Amino acid sequence: ELFELGGREPHGVGLGVATFLEIGKIMIANLGRPMSILLPASILSAVPIMYVLYRRRESSAFILATLAVSLMLAAMTVTLVVNVPLDYQFVEWSITTLPPDWRAIRDRWEFYHGVRTLLSVAGLSSLVGSVLLSRGPPGLRTSSGVRHDVGSSRGAACNRRRMSR
Repeated sequence: ELFELGGREPHGVGLGVATFLEIGKIMIANLGRPMSILLPASILSAVPIMYVLYRRRESSAFILATLAVSLMLAAMTVTLVVNVPLDYQFVEWSITTLPPDWRAIRDRWEFYHGVRTLLSVAGLSSLVGSVLLSRGPPGLRTSSGVRHDVGSSRGAACNRRRMSR
């Protein structure tokens, strides 16, 4: 209980409800619009990674990328279903209009904010893991299916032959 009306938090932090409302309103004003763009953009940016991994038949990396997108979708769902409606309530509150159960509402927001954060971190970790597990850039493949990296001398020779056709 970080924010208490007139009292002190057990660990001595002691931020009052006025501070809770002020910080909450500032955060909502500053983060609402960017998050409405960044959350969907992060999900959409992971979908091409899934597609490439699927096409390359990199099943372990694809599974991690799919898990990442699922976790990011879950985080966005928690945000839209729980946190945003509570944010709208907080914006309407003042010291004189606090509902009697404001602490329970605040605690619910804090709990689901933590859930969303864990889902987001797990999603990002899964996406990074999928990229680390992947075989890297596609490079060049010969007609025999042998892969030559673009930076290698064989890859460069193969690329020159391809370009001259």
